[in-house]
Amino acid sequence: MKKIIAILAFLLTIMPLALLLTGCDTAKNPSDLSNPANNSENSEIVPENKADEPTSIIGLDGKPVYRSEITRIYVYNDEFEEVVVDTLDSEEHLFVECDGLCYLSEPWGKSHTSIDNPELYDGEMSFTDMDGEFFTTEYKKLKVGDEICGLTVKDAHTTLTDDSCNITAKLGGEITLTGYININPENDYMVNVGMIYFIIDDKSAVLPGIFSMTYSQVPEYVNEISRNGFFLAGGDEPEFVWARNEYGIISLGNEEDTTVDLTGIDREHGYYSKAKITVDDIELTSSGGDMYRYSARLVDLEIIG
Repeated sequence: MKKIIAILAFLLTIMPLALLLTGCDTAKNPSDLSNPANNSENSEIVPENKADEPTSIIGLDGKPVYRSEITRIYVYNDEFEEVVVDTLDSEEHLFVECDGLCYLSEPWGKSHTSIDNPELYDGEMSFTDMDGEFFTTEYKKLKVGDEICGLTVKDAHTTLTDDSCNITAKLGGEITLTGYININPENDYMVNVGMIYFIIDDKSAVLPGIFSMTYSQVPEYVNEISRNGFFLAGGDEPEFVWARNEYGIISLGNEEDTTVDLTGIDREHGYYSKAKITVDDIELTSSGGDMYRYSARLVDLEIIG
């Protein structure tokens, strides 16, 4: 049972290094993230005095990225080494970095668990109003200092190519969530002992969304809902609970690094307990659109069930 829990936590929380050469399966059309062939007029980097003009690079919001927003442009050579270039007019696979900029969405607002929403659970790891469902997301371009969901962008970084994107966003401010919390009881499958994990319930779909998986053309990205499973603490044979939301399992760091009282969490078995938490220092990471991860610092904890 402990291995099942550890495997689920590993698969849903350990992110690989950004793999920029694979990612969003974006259709090739004039709205591609970067398609110089479709816009020769803007294909080269504009002069310094025109730094605020739009380029041919299209962001996740479907709008052009401005030259002043681009930090660096590079390609990979045959030795897989980064080579900085000074033009967007290239047939090579370009990588365009934008520091201080990210693309996030307002919460989709839908989250279910089989214990909170038994009337919607179909008994087959899914929910009657979510079965096979994908949800369309409208992304916003955000810069350091901008706000979303009551949180402030503290740091951000985005890398765009013609078929992929990597995003990291660090958000300041506190937010309160209810759901299920556990502490990993042992080192297993590369998941360290003492790691704290959290899954939201049906009332806490309040965090911003980050780019996950692409199934349609820019800018109408479509994200897949995460599917999570966990054991709920209580009794000798705790109930296995399924959850679906757009965040996956949220990592709250290791118990060794928190000053919050963790009394009440089932440590012996590593089961999840119902809890109300407050977090800050929220970080959202999306690697190529294939993997995404939410993490935060635990500020306060109340076991409520």
